[in-house]
Amino acid sequence: MFRQTDSLEDLTQELSFFRSIADFARDIILVLSDDGRICYANQAAALTYGYSLDELQELRIHDLRALQTVQEIDSQLRQARSEGILFRTLHRKRSGEALPVEVSSRTIATPAGERFISVIRDISELQHLEGMRRSQREFSHGIVEGLDIPFFAVDQEYRYIEYNQAHVRAMNSHYGADIQMGESILNYYANNETREMVRHNLDEALAGRAHVVEALVGDEERQQKHLRIEHNPVKDAQGSIVGVAVFCSDISGQKKAEQEVRVCDLRYRELVEDTQVVIMALGPAGNIGYINEYGLEFFGFRPAEIFGQPLTAALLPEQDGDGRNLWRMYEELWTTGREGFRETHENRTAGGKRVWLDWTVRRGVNPQSGEAGWLCVGIDVTARERMQAEERKGYQRRRCNELLQDIIAGRLSKQQIQQNAAQLRLNLSGPFICLLFGQSAQAAALGDQLVRRQETLDMVDSLKHLLSPIVWEATDGIGVLLPWTGAAEELTAEAARQLTIDSVRRFAQLCPSQYTAVGAAYPAQPSTGIAELYEQAAAALTYGPLQQAGQSVYFWHELGWVRLLAKNIDSAQTAQYINDTLGPLLRLSPEEKRQHMLNTLRELLSGDLFELIAQRLSVHPQTVRYRKKVIERLLRVSLDAEVGRTNLAVALKLHEVRRTKGLTDDY
Repeated sequence: MFRQTDSLEDLTQELSFFRSIADFARDIILVLSDDGRICYANQAAALTYGYSLDELQELRIHDLRALQTVQEIDSQLRQARSEGILFRTLHRKRSGEALPVEVSSRTIATPAGERFISVIRDISELQHLEGMRRSQREFSHGIVEGLDIPFFAVDQEYRYIEYNQAHVRAMNSHYGADIQMGESILNYYANNETREMVRHNLDEALAGRAHVVEALVGDEERQQKHLRIEHNPVKDAQGSIVGVAVFCSDISGQKKAEQEVRVCDLRYRELVEDTQVVIMALGPAGNIGYINEYGLEFFGFRPAEIFGQPLTAALLPEQDGDGRNLWRMYEELWTTGREGFRETHENRTAGGKRVWLDWTVRRGVNPQSGEAGWLCVGIDVTARERMQAEERKGYQRRRCNELLQDIIAGRLSKQQIQQNAAQLRLNLSGPFICLLFGQSAQAAALGDQLVRRQETLDMVDSLKHLLSPIVWEATDGIGVLLPWTGAAEELTAEAARQLTIDSVRRFAQLCPSQYTAVGAAYPAQPSTGIAELYEQAAAALTYGPLQQAGQSVYFWHELGWVRLLAKNIDSAQTAQYINDTLGPLLRLSPEEKRQHMLNTLRELLSGDLFELIAQRLSVHPQTVRYRKKVIERLLRVSLDAEVGRTNLAVALKLHEVRRTKGLTDDY
């Protein structure tokens, strides 16, 4: 690695550069002596285990292993010495906390003698994801825990320069071959067609063309599998192609997650898979000095558009969705002397799209210019963050639904309501105007159930964004508690009506939906609670169209006499009152004659002249006079007496309300 012609300054700079890379790595890197003593540890090891670097170099690897795994160390060191080893085990931090890890270990020759180099990866999150995916994807067969992904690398003469045990097993099971390092891979294929196909794919990569093929591998008399085979050119430090790195994955059902984490890191610097991470170097004041090709493509910039620009202005929104001031967070890093941090936060692409990256920021050196500043590595976690955001939104929505439904049903004490509201960060102190958005019957019948369900969820989210944080799915529609921001004594009927109309109009303009009518109620008395407001809004939505047909918003306080009857409309006493008052007329047959008489009665109760009533009914005035006499005879009343007219009007309206609710009585 070091040349005799190098000056001491050159060697020092190169050693510093490689040490900064090792310290910057997110994986733990340990160098061990024969007896397991720790000779070197990088910054990630210190941060993970909770020891200082000096303290780590006083320990043996045995001190970092969980007690139940210590007896395995000697055999694992022997295997690492003989052929290298990749295994999972449990480490323990200084605090005693268990740390599941994946260890890749082999020996290297150093001026001080043979040493073990171990690259250790924290797999606690991976194990959690594996558990979740096992429970969610039980139908996916062929996926097993501990999947070995075959990997090998060859030079320009197709000779092996590296391979893992999974490839050894695959070549043996598919072709009966016992491969050897330094031998040409082509020598192990007896079938000419297979050999030429392998040669062609390797030649494509040696020509600089990374590519993927899918093929059925293995001799017919042996085990065969369909594999997805990735061929990647391997370049040296000068950019010349020196070989090919090949990854194979079983495409018959293995987990994508384990495909990604089972990548073997060959020669660490030269043989590395495209890890799809953003690598960026910043100057001391946060100006962008370098960003890799993947980062440029990810953010959608050309080098000239972003190099030299402040990180904050180029890639960061001033605040993220959680309200954190990202500009201030990074500017404090440049000015306060912090050593760095690891944060997941929003970023902004050239097109204005918001994305999430998991950033590790440390002091370092620009690999191109040598300028001291900051090194940043970012991993795209947009899909994960959006999924978690949707899960949080769904959980919040369900909890809000349950709380408001429990309040309306009277299942919670005042203390329980306050506790639940505090957990959801909802202010239920009021005063509120209660709105109930009702779905039209026609809209409910259209489209399939999943589409309508998604439309409902979208509407709940839109109402939360536009009108109020307190929105829930109620029995009769979607409920909203619209907060009144003025003084409580200023919440008059007129003020409530104006705020409601303005809010509903604004929502209708911005979010057309399947909900076409709104019932509304406001607290006329300070003691009016949420449950009573909801009951009133539901009644307004139910009976308002009978009083004020064609409107989009109906107020409980404008229902008039219906407010007195709304709670009793379903009772047997109401049905009896209708029967006592209108029974003989309602029992007329045929139905056409009965309807003519009911329509005539409704018009006669208006008090208009016979000629006007006749015009509305499209009959002769004499017909109206005749029907009046028939109605008076059947009902034994005088339509000219005020008391009789009032009873008839109330009974007729109650009959129409009950019919609207689908109540059919045998009069």
